[in-house]
Amino acid sequence: MIIEGFKNYIFRHPEIEREAFNRLSICSECELVDQEGSKCLMPGTAPCCGACGCKLALKVRSLASDCAHPDGPRWTAKMTQEEQDNYYKKINYDPDQD
Repeated sequence: MIIEGFKNYIFRHPEIEREAFNRLSICSECELVDQEGSKCLMPGTAPCCGACGCKLALKVRSLASDCAHPDGPRWTAKMTQEEQDNYYKKINYDPDQD
């Protein structure tokens, strides 16, 4: 699912960017955000989520992803992967074609 966040990071769409902005504003208040990169799955990708290790810029753009906070998600997936694919069709967005 995070691969969708990667595509959405490169090929930006206004509706997805609005959701990413809302999620990132929640993440910016979280005590688990790793600004240094010591908990990032991939070195050099800070800031990342200290709970799952994902680069925040990618995670917040994956509409089918939940926040991984151990005390419960601070934001939840907007849709399943299948729903996300259908949503892309609805807004005439094909991240593979940009």
